[in-house]
Amino acid sequence: MIPPSRLDGIYTRIDRAQVNTLRLRSEMAEYRIAAPAPFHFSSKMVPRHPLLGGAEGRIYFHFAKPVPPNWGLLFSDIVTDLRFALDYLAYELVIANTRQDPPPDPRGIEFPVYLKREGFKSHGGGGGWRQIHNMNVRVQAYLQRVQPYKTPQSKGGPEACGSAQLLVDSVGLGFHAAVVAT
Repeated sequence: MIPPSRLDGIYTRIDRAQVNTLRLRSEMAEYRIAAPAPFHFSSKMVPRHPLLGGAEGRIYFHFAKPVPPNWGLLFSDIVTDLRFALDYLAYELVIANTRQDPPPDPRGIEFPVYLKREGFKSHGGGGGWRQIHNMNVRVQAYLQRVQPYKTPQSKGGPEACGSAQLLVDSVGLGFHAAVVAT
């Protein structure tokens, strides 16, 4: 069992995400009242910087009129705070299981979110098994069962997994640049 005091970092991140969500909703409501304009969003995979390799999901918000520039940052902060809350939880789950603080392989611990089975099953690099191998086996089984690659949306590829893609891409320093208002 995880002592409640060990969950403070998780609650702090969730509270911060909630405050930013309320702020963003309020600003969006004012924006719509001031001059109603339709908007929609789209997403696509784009190449990452050559040094990083691979691709990342990018979310585009298309507005009929200019939007406040801070909306992209607020949205990114919300997703990042939620991602960090999940990672804090993963860290505490490893400590609870191993009874070691700091836990073994602390840099390898993340809350796993995988859009492809191969990534989760990977034992090398930073696959899902590395991220959870020091957790309780029942927790490991649960986390594997709830992976995005097991959802009906995953049949449409990474682009169809929307919110899960946000959590995947929020790991990294460039996430705030991945939310673009146009």
